[in-house]
Amino acid sequence: MKKNIFIIIESAKRELDCRILLSLKLIRNNFNVVIGHKGSLYQIIDKFNPGIIFFKSLGPMNNDIIKKLKEKNFKLVACDEELLASTNINSYLDFRIEKTNYKKLDLMFAVGEYDGVAIAKKFGESEKVKQVGNLRLDILREPIRAIYKNEIEEIKSLYGDYFLLATQFGRVNAQNKNNDFMIDSVFSLIVDGHKADSEIVRTYKSVFNYQRENLEKTIEFIKEFSKIFPEKKLLIKPHPNEKKGFWEHFIHKNNFKNIQLIDDKKYTTNAIILAAKCVISCNSTLLLEAHLLDQKCINYLPIKKDEKIEKDILIQASKTIRNFGDLIDQLKKFNEFNVDTDKDKMKKYIANYNDKKFSTDLILENI
Repeated sequence: MKKNIFIIIESAKRELDCRILLSLKLIRNNFNVVIGHKGSLYQIIDKFNPGIIFFKSLGPMNNDIIKKLKEKNFKLVACDEELLASTNINSYLDFRIEKTNYKKLDLMFAVGEYDGVAIAKKFGESEKVKQVGNLRLDILREPIRAIYKNEIEEIKSLYGDYFLLATQFGRVNAQNKNNDFMIDSVFSLIVDGHKADSEIVRTYKSVFNYQRENLEKTIEFIKEFSKIFPEKKLLIKPHPNEKKGFWEHFIHKNNFKNIQLIDDKKYTTNAIILAAKCVISCNSTLLLEAHLLDQKCINYLPIKKDEKIEKDILIQASKTIRNFGDLIDQLKKFNEFNVDTDKDKMKKYIANYNDKKFSTDLILENI
């Protein structure tokens, strides 16, 4: 008899491809697989026989559904790749994982030692934490990345050669997602019960200020790029949590001829990265994806160094540049730089980094 597994996704654009790959392998191993957004799945889950439900985040918004599923004899597993991007893993765990939900969990899939050890130390029950690598890494590998070939060709035919600037200002340029009760994430945390002097609120305040200063420097860079490289094209891809209107207004007011937004609703992020000559970002995990796709990538951090906010994994995965002059010089000869990646360090973050084992296979073995 086939077993049922229900895979929850929060962002189809970022998660669907790798979940489909996992699903194909599960189907070959006698599973029935359902993939869906959590709201849709929660509405129909009662109509199915108990099986395994594959969560991403385990925050308090999942309390009721997790309790209900456990009462109905579902097995619960989770894999939260976002933990890899945390600036302060311990405070971020408070935000992403509710302790009572973790206790009800049967398996927790960690990306590597970085998040796996922190989860086990904070919540206990280390035997349920399995380090399996990054699901998204699987689809970035050869030969699977060939699925993007036609999309890359279409992007290049539409936009030509370009540098990609992937922005990471979701705190300071946050879209409020059609609600009128949110100022920013700092105040949301306070309203939700976190004290103003708590570690997580202090961390978010620091990230907010850090992004604000970097946004100022990024705006300066874009203006100068348009003057220094009038024959080159810079495409901006805002973070999904940012207001695109800010960037559209900025481009329009300055009448830039060689700078525009890329249509990231039509094209996948991986194809956009692969079609670029070089990727520039600021403390964004998109740099990790670019690194894993063997693309040249620059981590532009033009303000005072802050080790509590800057992510070591991104420093390892990209070429870090800390002033405007060096960035311009590097773009003039972007083909000539290499990144000295510490593979042992990367292995601590991503268990199957530089390894032939696929994360999907390791998950399958444990399930």
